[in-house]
Amino acid sequence: MDSLELFKKIPIRTEDELLSLHTPPLTVRQSSLSEADGEEVDVAIVGAGPAGSIAALHLAREGYRVFLADCAGFPRNKTCGDGLIRDSSACLERAGLSKWLEETAYPVNTFSITSRKKRTANGTALTRVVQRKILDAKLAETAIREGAVFARAKVSDIVEGAGGVTLKFQDSTAEIRAGYAIVATGTSHELVRKIGSGERIPPYSAAIRCYVSSSHDYPRMRIVLCGDDIPGYGWVFPMGRGLFNVGIGYTSRSSRSLRINLYSEFERFLGILPEGKELVSAASARSPWLGHPLRCGFQGAPPLLGERILATGETIGTTYPFSGEGIGKAMESAELAAKAVSTALKTGNPGELGLYPKEIDTVLRPKYRGYFIAEKWLASPWRSELFIALAERSTPLRRRIKAILEETANPSAVFSFRGILGSLLRK
Repeated sequence: MDSLELFKKIPIRTEDELLSLHTPPLTVRQSSLSEADGEEVDVAIVGAGPAGSIAALHLAREGYRVFLADCAGFPRNKTCGDGLIRDSSACLERAGLSKWLEETAYPVNTFSITSRKKRTANGTALTRVVQRKILDAKLAETAIREGAVFARAKVSDIVEGAGGVTLKFQDSTAEIRAGYAIVATGTSHELVRKIGSGERIPPYSAAIRCYVSSSHDYPRMRIVLCGDDIPGYGWVFPMGRGLFNVGIGYTSRSSRSLRINLYSEFERFLGILPEGKELVSAASARSPWLGHPLRCGFQGAPPLLGERILATGETIGTTYPFSGEGIGKAMESAELAAKAVSTALKTGNPGELGLYPKEIDTVLRPKYRGYFIAEKWLASPWRSELFIALAERSTPLRRRIKAILEETANPSAVFSFRGILGSLLRK
């Protein structure tokens, strides 16, 4: 029986049921909207993912009155690879959560990248893996502890007026007044369009993932380049205690990529995956598929939505092309948004928000060029085969891959013939 047939026979449990076997219970103190109705705050933040909660956390820590809203009940599950690289760890350290991260995340110190023809390059690089359900709950709880009010509510509109903004809510007459608003709704642009900021922008890419409970010893972070002329990859990320995040995604908005079937691509992925048969044959359960679009390379909403309204995180497209890593850059952009709002509140000048798009352009945007280059390079089957074949044999090239995974080098330094030659000539 091949890997796909074995995978299809794995018993399916709900995600909450499966995760309850591997993680402790989680609680997040969400207020009801009625408790906050009529409140006047300094900042209202819509969306409690990593970006929204980081902004809320830092602003509340400065002593500002912060209202945080999310349409979901927390804790909740999200489509994500769950891997945290260096930028995420640095953001969590600045949030005062480095000790929590060390105690909670599962460290993965080795990686394997496999090509379509089953060539494999192995190396070392630290990735910390923690379920988004756990990460997002911790960030929201930390924001609450710092003084933010967190309510479960769907914001239907943000109306600018003299001296502030007013949040309106779906199926409710409640209103929240704030000096400023930050939109951190991820890939959803429903609120962005309601505010009136621009045309509909389609997502850049998409991914699906499930959790697999397996007794197979699979300590490496596995990445498999499995698309034909489509930049994309499948992954297996070990999470400890016999739990694995298994998924696949494409990372390009080309016309062909928008027509691909990720479930069919997953079949190809299982056929290439080293030890894939051993992993699935030892599996006792898996969760259903969960899928989600991605907004990459700042191909999202503009950072400034109004005189007093900012957008941040994946709403503005902070996810990296090529790698699909999005948590760290979402949080970094939220730190910049919080800084801009704090400055505007201190000075009483809404014009200070204009510094935020400029900082996005100078601090974050330049890092993305190399990821677009890598994405284009790996879309070519022969170039990706060449890259993995050389990395198989070259320790310096594997060190450059490690540096990319740990975000100490930009992919543009590697993904070119000059970059590869330079890596091969290094000792």
